Amino acid sequence: MELPRSDKWRGLKTRWTSFDYFIERLAEKGDEICNESEIKNRYYEELRSLVCNGNTDVLKTIKLGPYYHFILLSYYILFHKKEFDLAYKILQKIYEIYEDDKTLFDEDEDRSLHYLRLVFQRLKTIRNYCSMYEPGRGYLRITLESIATDLRETKDTVKDTWSSLFKDLLIIHLDPSSENEIRTKISQIKNTIKNISDERELLTDEIADGYNIFSGGLSMAPYYFIYQIVQKIETTIIKKFDEYKKYLGSYEHWKRRENSLKKISGELTKAKDVIIRVAVTILPILLGFLTPILPSHLANWLYENRMLLVSGILAIIWAFSILITKGIIPYIEQKINSFVETNILGDIYLSICQTR
Repeated sequence: MELPRSDKWRGLKTRWTSFDYFIERLAEKGDEICNESEIKNRYYEELRSLVCNGNTDVLKTIKLGPYYHFILLSYYILFHKKEFDLAYKILQKIYEIYEDDKTLFDEDEDRSLHYLRLVFQRLKTIRNYCSMYEPGRGYLRITLESIATDLRETKDTVKDTWSSLFKDLLIIHLDPSSENEIRTKISQIKNTIKNISDERELLTDEIADGYNIFSGGLSMAPYYFIYQIVQKIETTIIKKFDEYKKYLGSYEHWKRRENSLKKISGELTKAKDVIIRVAVTILPILLGFLTPILPSHLANWLYENRMLLVSGILAIIWAFSILITKGIIPYIEQKINSFVETNILGDIYLSICQTR
């Protein structure tokens, strides 16, 4: 889907448009942006140095807005680049400016800043007790779901603004427990942005210039950023849930095997005496054929212990079948129960704790 981009209708003429272009390219290319060299623009390079090298010099120069670039960069560095400290440093700088003069922030920036700050405040708890929240123990998922619940209950969201979409994006990261819910949420985000994009396309350059429509959060950059990010998340999540479905399929397969073995075991138990008698009758005949090629003492031992031998073979078959089934099924169950926390939320844990 083609979306309006800042460079398409404003060009890289100002600090604002350069920052817009950077976050759009970052959403498209991800960390590959660190390897490019074709764009020579001071403001663009400042943000690239921040994301790629952790160079925070640009934070010292922040005075007037817009501030959404840095809010979105803090999000990206936390959830995608997995560098908690750098992401938190950016957020803290923006929040200091906000506390000094809230009127500098538009409504979207105000709300999105509070959403992200809420997330960071709760994630700091995990950071202080990383060993306790290791993926697979259950605490990580419970805590992140709790943060998502707090975000959902936020009452000051204005529908279809980029800050409301940003909140949905955060919730997708924090509570990816249902593939269907994630697909629905991502579809809603993309459709909303597409509709907004179509409306913006109705603004001709002449109208935009005539009415000076270049402020008040009208840039498409935050929407474009969110759109590209959710597309990448959708691809990643689908792959991971495909793996999850394989575990579910394997679980169903072994449960069927378990049920079949239980039935067979029950029937064998009922017919055990008959089976033993038949086997004891047949075994001497079989030994008769094998006696010429077996040592005499081994042949005699097999004949004398034929009932014990048959009973042992049946017991081993039953025990082996049960052990395989009982061992495999609990293993698969554990994989299913811990899948979301280990395979999906584990990335957030790395961002929070890998630098501890």
